[in-house]
Amino acid sequence: SIEGYLKPDPRLYEVMAERLGAPLAAMVFVDDQPTNVRGAEELGIPTVPFDPRDPEAAYAQLRAILGLDPEV
Repeated sequence: SIEGYLKPDPRLYEVMAERLGAPLAAMVFVDDQPTNVRGAEELGIPTVPFDPRDPEAAYAQLRAILGLDPEV
């Protein structure tokens, strides 16, 4: 809300990419709200849906995207 945009407004994701100096496709978005995840996906940002009832599933997917050792 500080930026004047709320997820899933595309402009919010674009502002973050600009500030990071990274293309949207180089970012990874993790969120527990399906609407926010879809908003990032629509811009081509790799996403990881987070279910607080099963966080390990999201951690495993995130490790795979980042190319991290699954045992870490």
